[in-house]
Amino acid sequence: MGQQLDDFFIGQAFQRIAVNVPGVMVYVKRDREICYAVLVYFRETISGLTSALQENISRQVQGHLLANGCERVLIQNLMVTENPQSVSGIFEPGQRYWIIDTVNSRLMLYEDQEGDFYGLRKKLENWLYYTGNAAGVYGAANLAGEEEQTSEVVREMRRRFRVSPCNLGIILVNIAVFILCELFGSSEDTFFLLNHGALCAQNVAEQGQVYRLVTYMFLHGGPEHLLNNMLILWFLGDTLEKQIGHVKYLILYFGAGILAGIASMSYNMYIDRFAVCVGASGAIFGVVGAVAWVIIINRGRVENLTTRKIFWFIALSIYGGFTSQGVDNAAHIGGMIAGLVLGVLLYRKNQILRKAEKRSE
Repeated sequence: MGQQLDDFFIGQAFQRIAVNVPGVMVYVKRDREICYAVLVYFRETISGLTSALQENISRQVQGHLLANGCERVLIQNLMVTENPQSVSGIFEPGQRYWIIDTVNSRLMLYEDQEGDFYGLRKKLENWLYYTGNAAGVYGAANLAGEEEQTSEVVREMRRRFRVSPCNLGIILVNIAVFILCELFGSSEDTFFLLNHGALCAQNVAEQGQVYRLVTYMFLHGGPEHLLNNMLILWFLGDTLEKQIGHVKYLILYFGAGILAGIASMSYNMYIDRFAVCVGASGAIFGVVGAVAWVIIINRGRVENLTTRKIFWFIALSIYGGFTSQGVDNAAHIGGMIAGLVLGVLLYRKNQILRKAEKRSE
């Protein structure tokens, strides 16, 4: 990423000035008597980077620019790292700093750093978005060139592109159950589904068949129903499992599915309607709710998903549910709320990071 960032700043008409600290690059742009300086620190390359060392570098750059005709010097610090938590405590209160997370290829700004700096913020965000995996996966290795760091990059690359086993397993079980239903009956026969684990409030409440709160998630009413659900689960479930881990993903998926089933039953009992419910959509809407929370916590982007994309998906899905027949909206909304709540409880990485950052100020 060192060469890529150099190309970026040169392309923005900044000039690079030499510093004698390995892992630090400085770019300056002069606008009349004001000098705008960006100090780029490559965290994994600089050994023993402390607040005192960072302040010393900043003072030297400022002094150099003032001695060369700048009446005023504005400094923006930019930390490039694969571990944003390691930045905690390096910068003093009042200093401007942004973080480039090389793992997720994104620009991180905290509550007191939300402003812009010579129009660079949006340009950096767009640049990181388009460089994508090239910047994120290979970033640290390009800087250090050491075998140990290269192995870290390889591991990160494998993490990014590996299949999420729990999500894949759930999809395969759904497909297998559908095939069995077609072999021994029909996935579009309501009574066949009811006899083989579909959710019905009367069966659960009156006969105690609570197992239906789980089995209904693996039954689908026809190939189109299965295909639509599995496609959504393939993309969103994969993203969520990578963010929260295997065990938490299973807890969230089944927890949201069960709570979605309870919401569906409660609504049908309230309106005194006999209904048979099948499908993974309640659990999938739980995944959607959790993904929305993860995106919000990560400042509007996780991998290729953004706040706008996920909320458009939610809005269109709910609208489609209310304008179509045979859709269990209670399960969908209940599952989404359950997933959002479980996401808040299970995904806490960036909340901890923010608290650590505040404590260092």
